[in-house]
Parts: sequence; C-alpha cells; structure tokens
Amino acid sequence: MKAFHDKYPQISKEKLRCSNGVCAFTFKYNGEKKKAYFDKYSNWMRTETYMVDGEYIPDSIKVTINNSRYNGWSIKDTRLIETPDNTIYAVGLDYKNDLTGLSGHHYLFCTSSGICSDKK
Repeated sequence: MKAFHDKYPQISKEKLRCSNGVCAFTFKYNGEKKKAYFDKYSNWMRTETYMVDGEYIPDSIKVTINNSRYNGWSIKDTRLIETPDNTIYAVGLDYKNDLTGLSGHHYLFCTSSGICSDKK
C-alpha cells in the first residue's frame, strides 16, 4: 500500500493483514515493534508502538497511577497510540496479592500530561 510507504519510507520489511476494510502493517522501527492501521481508502488511522514495562512512559503518568486506586499495581505493558487527532498511552496494569491470591489486569488510557481514564 502506497500510503504506508509514504508515511514510513524507511521501512522495507513489514507484515500486512487486512480485514473488514482495515489494513494493519506490523513492522520494527528503531528496535520497537509497531503496528500501523489504514482504512480502505488508504487513510492513516493510527499507529501503535508496543513497549515493555512502561519504561518510556512519561513520569506524569507514573505519578497519576501512584496517586490513584491503582497504586501498587505493576505496569506490565504499554502501547503508545498515535492518531491524526491525538496521542495516548494505553497502560496495562497487573495486580497480584500473594496473601489472598487475588489478581487483576486493567488498562488505563493516559495523555502525556498524566490525565488518565478507564476509557479510550
């Protein structure tokens, strides 16, 4: 798809999967796994960058999480989601209590300034 190569001209090795009018390109850029989505008209919809452990998320997001009901939960996975309108971080949080055996997983969607919500 020309639109992908116009947006990412430096990428020559990508994997393509199309379904229901949306094409997803999976590729690596600067060592990071990314997935770019385009609609059936070749319009760029979003790009997701997969990060491990939340190493690169802004400190403002970490502060917000630590000051919320999710304090003590571990950041397990993070996706940077860039769209034509905005950029958000989808932060995957895990909780495990060894004493009670309770565990959970939850996603927060945050702006780089640390405003987080349970909804995209």
